[in-house]
Amino acid sequence: MRRIVLAAMMLSPVLGCEYDDGDWDLDQSSGAATARGGRPSMPNGGSSVGEAARTGSGGTGNRSNGGSGGTAAPYPAPKITSMDPRTGAYGTLVTIRGEGLGNPNLDGFALAIGNQGEVALTPTDDDTVVSWTDDEITFRFPFPAEGAVALEAPKGAELAGEFQPTWHIAQEVDKAPAATVLASISPALDHIALLFDTMPKSLLDIGPDGVTEHAVMAEDVDPSSLRLYLNAQKKIEAVGVSTDAAPKIVHLRNVDDDLVAKATTLELGATEYAVAGGSEGAAVWMHRDAGWFRARPSGATWAQDKGPVADAHASDPDRAIGATSDGSLFVAWSVDTGNLLDDMEAARMAKVGPAGTKLEGSRVAGPSVDDYVTQLTLRSSGDGLVVKTCGSDVDPFGLSGTSYYCFASLHAAGGASLLRVPLNEKSAAYAFTNERAVAAYCSSDQTWMIQTDADVAPTPETPVGEAVLFPCPEAVALEVNGEGDYLPVVRWAGKTYLLERNPKAVVDPG
Repeated sequence: MRRIVLAAMMLSPVLGCEYDDGDWDLDQSSGAATARGGRPSMPNGGSSVGEAARTGSGGTGNRSNGGSGGTAAPYPAPKITSMDPRTGAYGTLVTIRGEGLGNPNLDGFALAIGNQGEVALTPTDDDTVVSWTDDEITFRFPFPAEGAVALEAPKGAELAGEFQPTWHIAQEVDKAPAATVLASISPALDHIALLFDTMPKSLLDIGPDGVTEHAVMAEDVDPSSLRLYLNAQKKIEAVGVSTDAAPKIVHLRNVDDDLVAKATTLELGATEYAVAGGSEGAAVWMHRDAGWFRARPSGATWAQDKGPVADAHASDPDRAIGATSDGSLFVAWSVDTGNLLDDMEAARMAKVGPAGTKLEGSRVAGPSVDDYVTQLTLRSSGDGLVVKTCGSDVDPFGLSGTSYYCFASLHAAGGASLLRVPLNEKSAAYAFTNERAVAAYCSSDQTWMIQTDADVAPTPETPVGEAVLFPCPEAVALEVNGEGDYLPVVRWAGKTYLLERNPKAVVDPG
């Protein structure tokens, strides 16, 4: 067998990587190419594409029926004729066409994706590669790459084109701990602030110029009660409830952009309470024997400003309560909506407005469930409210088991709502303005979507909203900035990222 040694070639600088002085061996009788000695070196010290290229299974390539003495024609050098589409969400199916592109039976072929070669794909990467043949490659564009897509092969490297994701990384948050985010808020245009449940607690302000960390001094405060809000000067402050035997409202004042806790003189004295904070301010509602009472910030302190408000739903089934940052109180409960053969239940909700003096109305709080509501919770989330409705579907004939399922419903303080949002706790995030409700959720095909109250409600077969990422990441937070756009924060492969719309991404016509 005669072997031809091919000198390693240098990739274009746009790919961000180059080959060292190793060689490739080409088996002329089979066309199979294998690496010998050399590998790509990455300027950032990351894993090399050539290293990934050598993980293929090897084997024989395409043979030719012609040639003297039965010798197969050598495998052609790669030639790319097209790549489309050139933009879309992460996870978009991208197809490269040409010849000499390789296949799962050949070693030495890889896609270097991203301007710095952030991601390397080989023909055997089943999670991302849909198909890889000699004349066509189809793959899902991977996060966090952006830009150049190049094919590396033993006989050369070909730039296929550039792909611009519709959303891309605005900031990689090096300081972000692997801890729960207790609350978030957008204090200024394109900024998001995250309160982490670390020891001690920490506040990160993430914006176009980077990440700023602020101290949080909040001992003896129940972490689950903490909410961020903007004071009259549009500075971030927070409110919570102390862990004392007789709990008090705790005000976390802004001191040179750090948060310093100081207990107020306001004791809850309550059997139920709801804490809310957001861009509209903050409020704490307390249910005592005489009814509901409200406290709100007043200058540098807090004061009780409303109550008692009678509660006609105190003994209703599946009762839940919540509040919004404008000072509103919401009480929810479940009601029967079916009959003996179609035993449906649904959540309803009444409200005390910012200037109201009584609970009013009976609006839909969540979707109907078949057959019973098994759990109903309300959570204050900035300028809105998240209602979690869980239900059970019982087979009346006993032929099958009982099915359990949950949905999230969003209610902005101003009335906008989103019902029946698929609920995946790890990937779910919610954001509000006074008039908008926004949900990030994981669809049945594992695409991370952003849906608003203006979108039609999704179904398992037809997810609704804007696709952002595939597969679904861990959602850290979601906020709405000063211009009404979204600020999603996600964790991916152990790192935390703030995403933003990519101005370079132009949606393909049609």
